[in-house]
Amino acid sequence: MTGKKLTVVIAVEHSQRNLSDILAAITVPGNGPDETIIAHAMDDDTQSELKSRFENIVLIKCRQGSRIPHMWAEGFRRAQGTFVALTTAHCVPEQDWIEKILSLDMPEDLAGVGGVFRNSGSASALDWAVFLQRYRQYPVSGQRREVTEIAADNAVYRRSAIMACEDLLEHGFWEPEFHARFRTRGLKLVMDPSLVVIHRNLYTFRQFAAQRIVHGTEFGAARAAKLSILRNIVLLMLSPALWLLFLYKIVSASIRVQEYRIHAVKSFPWLLIFVLCWGYGEGKGYLQGLSRRQRGKK
Repeated sequence: MTGKKLTVVIAVEHSQRNLSDILAAITVPGNGPDETIIAHAMDDDTQSELKSRFENIVLIKCRQGSRIPHMWAEGFRRAQGTFVALTTAHCVPEQDWIEKILSLDMPEDLAGVGGVFRNSGSASALDWAVFLQRYRQYPVSGQRREVTEIAADNAVYRRSAIMACEDLLEHGFWEPEFHARFRTRGLKLVMDPSLVVIHRNLYTFRQFAAQRIVHGTEFGAARAAKLSILRNIVLLMLSPALWLLFLYKIVSASIRVQEYRIHAVKSFPWLLIFVLCWGYGEGKGYLQGLSRRQRGKK
């Protein structure tokens, strides 16, 4: 990536208290990102104070109610870099994160590289439930390898590959949709365990439960748009039980990683509630998909 401009985009959702530590980690004198975009939807002036302390900070105030994928989308639109590294303010990069990104081999057919996640040493059972829901598939282990999915909370993308799918950005950067488009165009994704961030959760129970419903709804609606009406109806009917499958996936993946096993047990009540929230949202998304098709026929 030598000689290419790098933009870092940090999406801030209920997590502004971590920003100072994040910026300190990525601000490398003489070898940092060319610009750091902080995308948020808050009314306080925390970001302005940080801009006075750190160089090359760009603030983007997103509309009220924006979620992390909407903030990332705004970041991609405003970014000046050839490559765009994404994270959220719930994740604090290791001190060598920028150095590792700048040293990545990024051939033309590579759309993005994703990293791995370590949970905070002081994480509560609630924090572990959030972590296992989102990052259980990306433990700090393994070798660099080609994959079908990476987590955008710790990833760097070739901006031109994203902007070639600008139609998808209209409703936010929901990475599975972009990854699927990349595959149809012969572009690759790679997992590189040298890119490490520390998950430091600041969501309250209510905030994360609400986020699960919103993200589940978006997932269901996006899936419904690609399915036949019959399959859409079937999934809608099955949606009250789909959360069981999701819970099984989380638990089975967690017990395969020794470090996660005890935390999966301790956080199980929170996990169960969050999975139910996702299931409700997914069913709502299938219903929305059917409603849109009905309106389209009129």
